Amino acid sequence: VIAACVALFAAFGHRVQYARAVGSTETFEGAATAWQVARIASGTGSVTRSTAQAAAGSASAAATTNAAGSVATVRTTFASAAGDWNERPGRWNWQRASVYVPAASVAALGANQYVTVGGLWSSAGGTGWYLRVRANGQLYVAGRDANNTLVEFPVYGAFPTNTWVELELGLHTQNGPGVKRAFAFLINGDLYGWYHQGRLTSEIYDTMAMGVL
Repeated sequence: VIAACVALFAAFGHRVQYARAVGSTETFEGAATAWQVARIASGTGSVTRSTAQAAAGSASAAATTNAAGSVATVRTTFASAAGDWNERPGRWNWQRASVYVPAASVAALGANQYVTVGGLWSSAGGTGWYLRVRANGQLYVAGRDANNTLVEFPVYGAFPTNTWVELELGLHTQNGPGVKRAFAFLINGDLYGWYHQGRLTSEIYDTMAMGVL
């Protein structure tokens, strides 16, 4: 839904929060063919190793598009089955990356345009959570309601541009009435809230991605 966008990613890692954090990290320093994460692109999208910017080390993954509807993402898979309402306290699956979004990409967004910079979802059922950036960097979250309709709502704050930030997306396992596969996100360690899914489902969430979704 955006004509052109560039986003850079470094230190892309997945972890599961139990009593301690466990996970792995991709630094993008090596050849793209050896990365631990998948590169998924369609339309005019591309994901390449770049040395133009780096949060640490000398390289990053550059996700670029120049046509509406195109996709350029780095993705990883996991398996998070829904826990029942008795699950206490449950577990969080987290995806963390250093992210650089050029101001020019956000400035190019029109009044009805956005770029989805990250998401967690079930490839089988379509249920998922997505973080979007609209004009002026305004943050929005999109999730499913009780009718399985994708609903978008604004979140206080704007996505920082022309600087590296630490972006974390989280998914909770509990599927009970109080939590409903809750979603949370942090930017530079600041929690922007956590949100309940409007629909109780049993799909297994299995995909995490960042880039231009």
